[in-house]
Amino acid sequence: MKGTFFYVRLSQNLHYYQTTAKLAGNSVSEITETLCEYNLKMLHKYYLITGAGAQNIMSTEYGNAMARYYVPFDTMKLFMALGSKAKISELVG
Repeated sequence: MKGTFFYVRLSQNLHYYQTTAKLAGNSVSEITETLCEYNLKMLHKYYLITGAGAQNIMSTEYGNAMARYYVPFDTMKLFMALGSKAKISELVG
């Protein structure tokens, strides 16, 4: 993790990323771990990834589509909530 772009940016500008009280005062490694765990839980909750544990995580077809077409996470959550028989008016409205 220490070689990732996010970890380096976090190390250089820690105060920018400490937006919530529960992250304040933690080390860079703890903040990185907390944010990664939270994001993995959110991706799993919306069926964008499957698996439990670092060795078994896989992207679903929905997760692949989100990554391939650069769909923001909040937009993908809306798409996932529509269901399979959504009307055009629901998609654009």
